[in-house]
Amino acid sequence: MCSHLLVLARAFLILLAVFCPSLARAASFACDGRLSAVEQAICTDRRLSQLDERMYSLYKPIKRAYPEAVFSQRDWLKYGRNRCTDNACLTQVYESRIRQFEAGSFRNWAAINMPKMAAAGRAGAGVNYQASQKNSAAAAEWMRQNKILETGLTFAKARYAYPTNLQVAAMSCKTPNAFYLLENEMVVFCYELTERLIHQYQNALSNGLTTEQQALQRLLYSVHYVLQHELGHAALHNRRAKRNFGNQESEADNFAAVSLILSARNDADLVDMLFGVKYFSDVFRQQGLTLDALTDEHDLSERRYYAFACLAAGANATVAQQFVKISQFTEARVKRCQFDWRNGREAMSNLNTAQAAAVRQ
Repeated sequence: MCSHLLVLARAFLILLAVFCPSLARAASFACDGRLSAVEQAICTDRRLSQLDERMYSLYKPIKRAYPEAVFSQRDWLKYGRNRCTDNACLTQVYESRIRQFEAGSFRNWAAINMPKMAAAGRAGAGVNYQASQKNSAAAAEWMRQNKILETGLTFAKARYAYPTNLQVAAMSCKTPNAFYLLENEMVVFCYELTERLIHQYQNALSNGLTTEQQALQRLLYSVHYVLQHELGHAALHNRRAKRNFGNQESEADNFAAVSLILSARNDADLVDMLFGVKYFSDVFRQQGLTLDALTDEHDLSERRYYAFACLAAGANATVAQQFVKISQFTEARVKRCQFDWRNGREAMSNLNTAQAAAVRQ
């Protein structure tokens, strides 16, 4: 009797495996609860589930040995797996990542699998404007004419001595983004993001509340805020000091904020910086508190703007008074902003001191 029941149970399990693909498992995440479309595809496809298990089994010992591998894995998820819209794409990105791990490497997946980025990674140190897609040609030309990369890198180098092999590249990425490829010592600024920021500039002009010169200055500050954020990643990656700014993305945001605010020539210049960061914030403004927005490594875009505004208020009494006047900050909040600003300046000083000490060693 028991053996008969066991045979029936086994047969039932086989039928479940055949007719209920939703029972496939994934190793790198749980297949229950709220899942993205990509996660659902993996959990309901036996082959993809097996690839996920294989990838994760290879990744775990690499992560234990090299904690920084988590940044490479984050890039693989963000720029590779999570952009797939079909199973064929998912199979390809999983197989490429598995081959990479099997070869004993965890180097940046995006740089290896996106040829233009890899080509830029082989270029010499300094700035590099890659050829653009046709629909990004105007943004690419604007960046070249205004020497955006050259100006941003020169500005950053005045505050931190970067490695001599640091590269800053602009290119088409098919998405409005910018990022730092740590294994390549390379900052990438996507033409698509410049397009979106230029659109914010055009909107500001169309409402008639700003002059063309003001709007252009604010556009430049929005671009340089992003560039200094990514250069912040490069500086913080090469430091020898303990972390002082917060989590990785908040650190880079605060590095960019402190760098820009310290360079403000006057109150009006600082106000233009605030509007510039608002341009950037509006580009990435989330429509509702989605799970993706809440779990992203970056703060919500509005939060990033107010973090910059807080540091600006902490640095400048006139700006602080204006924020209090329009009820964006209370007097008590301004005092905390002043404390945050002092900490930010100290963190920047510590970063430079640690870097200078490393150079002397």
